[in-house]
Amino acid sequence: MCEQGKTQSKTYTPSGIETYDSYRNRTGAQRKYEREELNEKYKRENEDRIRKEKEERTWEERKKEAEKEKKIERERKSKTFVVAGESYLSEAPVWPFTNKIIIYKYNGKYGLADEKQFLLNQLYEEIRPLKYEMAVVVRNGKYGAINKDLQEVIPFRYDDIQSVGKECLKVKLNGQYLWIDRDGQIKCRIDNHGKNTEVSEGEVKIDYVTDGKNWGIAKKYVGDNGSLDIVIPIEYDEIALEAPYVMVKKKGLYGVKNLKHENILPFKYEMIHYYGGNFFIAYNQRVPVLIDLEGNEILKDRYTNIGSGIPSEMYKDKNLNNLTKKGVFPVECENKWGMVDLAGKEVLPAIYNKLYPVGNGLLKVQLLGKTGVFDYKGKQIIPVEYDGLKVSELSGLLCFIANKDNKCGLIDGFGKETIPFKYQEIGEITDIDRIRVRMDNKWGVVDYGGKEIIPTIYDSVSDFRVERQNGYDRKIATVAIEGRKHTINDRGIIQDVLYKDGVAIVRDQNRKKGVIDERGKTLVPFVYEDISFSKIGGPLLVQRENLWGYINKNGAEVIPTIYKIAKPFFKEIAYVQTTMREWLVIDKTGKVKATIPAKQLTETMYDEVLLFQHVNGKWGVLSWNGTVLLKPKYSKILWYSGYVSGPRLKVWGFPYKEHKFKFVTLKTGF
Repeated sequence: MCEQGKTQSKTYTPSGIETYDSYRNRTGAQRKYEREELNEKYKRENEDRIRKEKEERTWEERKKEAEKEKKIERERKSKTFVVAGESYLSEAPVWPFTNKIIIYKYNGKYGLADEKQFLLNQLYEEIRPLKYEMAVVVRNGKYGAINKDLQEVIPFRYDDIQSVGKECLKVKLNGQYLWIDRDGQIKCRIDNHGKNTEVSEGEVKIDYVTDGKNWGIAKKYVGDNGSLDIVIPIEYDEIALEAPYVMVKKKGLYGVKNLKHENILPFKYEMIHYYGGNFFIAYNQRVPVLIDLEGNEILKDRYTNIGSGIPSEMYKDKNLNNLTKKGVFPVECENKWGMVDLAGKEVLPAIYNKLYPVGNGLLKVQLLGKTGVFDYKGKQIIPVEYDGLKVSELSGLLCFIANKDNKCGLIDGFGKETIPFKYQEIGEITDIDRIRVRMDNKWGVVDYGGKEIIPTIYDSVSDFRVERQNGYDRKIATVAIEGRKHTINDRGIIQDVLYKDGVAIVRDQNRKKGVIDERGKTLVPFVYEDISFSKIGGPLLVQRENLWGYINKNGAEVIPTIYKIAKPFFKEIAYVQTTMREWLVIDKTGKVKATIPAKQLTETMYDEVLLFQHVNGKWGVLSWNGTVLLKPKYSKILWYSGYVSGPRLKVWGFPYKEHKFKFVTLKTGF
């Protein structure tokens, strides 16, 4: 404290600089009052700051609200018109067929008006803008239409009018969609019966239309004028779209048309459907025949089924189409499946119980309960010797989770074994570099080549997911082990705990603590109420049944749990109590090195094994064995830093809000 501070008045002034003598001469009640006054001052300043910030925000909000109201008022005035001295709000564009007529809304109803008079009083719940000299209007919940002369041309009887075209309107009546002409006469009904009506050629949708007896197809383009464009006339007994072709039935026989109503195949078959590529499957007397677009009949009278018996759980159009593009076809003969080419040559003999196209030109076959894989040329990729083959495709990579003799492995699309057959189970493949495997009822993770990434020690492992951590995308998963759940990274290191020397202290579901390694394996059993690390080396401090002791990180007892109070080891010593009268300084074997009266030791400073001593409200410093290094005369002492010259203490000799301090260098150690 400077000399100037020492000659000041002892009277306390919150805004001035107070001497140490004046502080010491005031009573405890005075100092308490001054602290409360100072705290109240800080509280008022904080409240003033918060209020000003709130007023500033409120002003900004009021400004934005005023601007919004002005904008609404401008829009309202732009939509207001006056008829016979009364103002009305127009909520729709100007009536399209004359610039002097507008749609207005009043009391929840719509009407029409010009500059001088109301043309149609507010009669309607809705008036749509004019289209092809006709406007859709709603009255009493029913749809109709008026023309440009304001005459009702379509009666108010429909549940909906979807579109207005040059010739027809699409309407809904009693749940049925209809096409009607501009005079209101029904042209045809629409009934899709749940059939696919999306056509792949552009943004097109079709409607199955009927006159009540015959069927046709009407095409609608997205954004068209709602006209009735009947592309297949309403003249067929049955009709089905299998884009881009239409299967039609007339006089009991089927043929094929395209959407331009051009002939593809003649009416000569009892049943026909589109197979894919350039081929159709037709039936006469229940015997299938393969037909190309030119009408050439292939594989006739040889097989009981061609293509259509592929099991639905594995059927994929793209895979089947890939086979047809290669000129090979699945065929069935006497409940056995094989493959043939266009010339009828067997690529695979018809001996298999099942046949599945699986992509990449490969077929999975099943024979007498065993499964294998062939390519479309008949080359064996995987022998027919496995109990099961589950197909997995990720990022274009095709592989098979195989099962043989109750063991699982992984085989790639070329028949090479990538994960050996030693696991009970292989999980769904969602990450090619992180594949979950189970062995001895425990889960782990391997990569695509079978290299172990995470050992099989967990009760469960979830699929890996990507999460943002510290600005980076990280792969993590959730694991369960011994009833606990943890988060691990893609290297198998548990992420949701704090480590020291490769181990972590965690708590189980019973609120007991134990020690685990980076994989989550238990090193110290979960039987302790509390566990603490030592500061620098040394055993772990543990509490059990309200007594303290020490163990190593493998769980072996080093010093028995016999102490009422204990502190963690620092270097070679720790402080413990068996009675409340004194502290015992012990080494790592539990041998007592020194004793310190309990009333002297109230807090430990471990960085250099210095002890705080508190006597009559003052602080001092003891060495590890109780030797006095600083007498108890300081109001506060903190460890500051360690320099080349030795450890230093930052010592306060003055009360709160004072910043005068000095450094004291101490020589300590063992």
